[in-house]
Amino acid sequence: MTSEIDSLRQENARLMAENAEFKTKYDEAKGEITKLRAELRNRIEELEKARIDTTVENTRRDVENSGMMPRMLSLRLELQSWKKILDIPDSIVANKIVPANSKSSEKKIMNSFLDEVNKKRVSDEIRQRK
Repeated sequence: MTSEIDSLRQENARLMAENAEFKTKYDEAKGEITKLRAELRNRIEELEKARIDTTVENTRRDVENSGMMPRMLSLRLELQSWKKILDIPDSIVANKIVPANSKSSEKKIMNSFLDEVNKKRVSDEIRQRK
């Protein structure tokens, strides 16, 4: 009977130690949860403030844009009137004669120079391969 009581006491001591470990882990987890909840509340507050700021900014821009609508409409009307004034018939535009080979002498010189540079580069590449 004594050995049975001793084994029960040992089992009880083991269970009490295990229980103490669980309580410690529980307290640590509870502290971590409390910390995370506080961080989460702070983040939610920041997001709500940002949302309010965004709403205020959007409202301000809406008001600003509504003030620009009359200006935009007047510019559109002005553009249409200019288009009517500057409307050139296609027949006038089509009658302009543009010479097919009308390159300026500067362009001809530049093209010649670029052709020479390209030929030299290709020659150098061919020599390097050999």
